[in-house]
Amino acid sequence: MSGSNGTARKIADIVLPPMAWATSRALGLLAWCFSERKDIALRNLALSFPERSEEWRKRTAFKSIMRMMEMFLIPLVNPLLSDDELSRRHVISPEMAEKIHALCQKGKTIFQPPHCAMSEAGVFIPHIIPDMNISTMYRALDWKPAERYVRWARSRWGVGLISRKDGLLEVRRRIGEGENLLILFDQSAGKAGALILSFGRVCSATDLPGSLATRFNSSVALIIGRRTGFLRSSIEVYEVENDGSAADITARTSIMFENLLREDDELCADWMWSHRRWKCLMSGEGRCLNLRSKKNYVDYSLRAIGLEEQPRCLPYVLRVPEARGKAECLAARMPALRERRKDVRWIAICPEEHKDLFVEGNNCERVIAFTKGGLNAALKDAAREWTEVYLSFEADSPVHREAGLCNALYSTGFSSKASNGRKHKRCTVHCIPESADKATFDKALDDFFRHCGYEMDE
Repeated sequence: MSGSNGTARKIADIVLPPMAWATSRALGLLAWCFSERKDIALRNLALSFPERSEEWRKRTAFKSIMRMMEMFLIPLVNPLLSDDELSRRHVISPEMAEKIHALCQKGKTIFQPPHCAMSEAGVFIPHIIPDMNISTMYRALDWKPAERYVRWARSRWGVGLISRKDGLLEVRRRIGEGENLLILFDQSAGKAGALILSFGRVCSATDLPGSLATRFNSSVALIIGRRTGFLRSSIEVYEVENDGSAADITARTSIMFENLLREDDELCADWMWSHRRWKCLMSGEGRCLNLRSKKNYVDYSLRAIGLEEQPRCLPYVLRVPEARGKAECLAARMPALRERRKDVRWIAICPEEHKDLFVEGNNCERVIAFTKGGLNAALKDAAREWTEVYLSFEADSPVHREAGLCNALYSTGFSSKASNGRKHKRCTVHCIPESADKATFDKALDDFFRHCGYEMDE
């Protein structure tokens, strides 16, 4: 029986990798051509690497999507391969193995893998280093046959599995018993997460690894399966030096990984640029002017980077109203808005006759002035900035169409014909009288900013 099983695995070693390669290429091409993954990856790369060429960003986005499909196939293919084949495909250098041993000799270690093509390589560590005792968290599947397969596939080499359904008590029990942990660190944690900087932009991240390390006095390390070929990886480990606080661990892990991506184009293409790393701040309801959080670790990120001020990397486009009095109201509020959202690059699109109200570096970062009939050209010019939010202060303008012209993810504006908060896809409009005077418009701005999460008198 064992002989037939060995023969089957040898056949799998020969047949499965090329089949998986063809499948991943086909799925990757479909995702590139027909899904929003391409747009998400290009946007993320453009905002993270504005200094790189468009050709480089397209090439990196294409590789990233292809490798994302490869990542999805790893849990299906690798468990069917023989141990000898896996040992050839996933390796660790003596230097890196020594690093892991040194970390474990200190005590418990929390290893943090990112969403790279070979992020599954961490489950092979007990196979490569037999005396390694390690567990990982995973998302349980609702379909029972798939759940059983995933559990078998990931635990085949000795990794302990902790379902998210088991909760933090099980995680704490495992680490309290001396086990090392694998926890992904670069997922969007939503509104409950900690705010840090990633490639200059604010994002929400889990601080669970940092919190556990602080509570159990554990070492913290970044672990990367660096892709060396299709279904092949070399495991690398980097200890995260920190001050012992969850905030510093969370911020420094992200900055350390960011620096590695900046230094190596191939590793950069390994990362999943098409996932919504900055999703929680995609400026939905009540968020586009609000960065309040119980866990704001941005200062720790700045310290890790070596910056004193937050870079303005997130493009917000404002359409200035055509009436002079209303434009003056908006211009007067801009310094306070810039102070509140220090991460935002404010771009004012205004009529030529109002451009004196907006000064670059004072109440905005860029002014795009347009003459009569030139609004569309101005919006298309702003599209090169990869606009995050489009805010129209001209009543009854076609906000959704204009947002599309400037390539905005989310838009909001005024209408004299709609009730407050009426939504259209990613667009929200707010009611304002058609013949609103300056005072009425000023009050409408208060309501508008309050809806977007900012009280002007704070």
